[in-house]
Order: sequence, then C-alpha cells, then structure tokens
Amino acid sequence: GASGTAQKKSVPAEVEEYRRFVWGVAQKVAEAHRENGVAVSPAEQSALDEITAALGGLAPTPVSV
Repeated sequence: GASGTAQKKSVPAEVEEYRRFVWGVAQKVAEAHRENGVAVSPAEQSALDEITAALGGLAPTPVSV
C-alpha cells in the first residue's frame, strides 16, 4: 500500500543522510589536528579514502556535525 511505498522511498534518503553524516564526522576528525602544517595528513587521507570506498564510492557532501 501507500505506507510501503513511502517506506521504500525514504530508505535511500536515510541511507544517503547516514553516509554524509559518517563521512562528515570522519573528515572533521581528520582535520581536527594539523600535522606538519597540513590539515589532513597522508595517513588520514588514506583512512578517508577507505571510508569513502566503504560508503559506496564518491565522498558525499558532509552534513553539519
């Protein structure tokens, strides 16, 4: 029925919102401490790349956290 259709349509939006939240938190953590004058160290960037891949690809635009 209509409620089943609404649930199916809301799931992708919720998933995307969660992906953006997780990636945003990861980016904020990576940027929280400068190393050698760099906002995101190579190791942190590598971790962000792994998180991006785990979230299904392109880094989403983060939401405010």
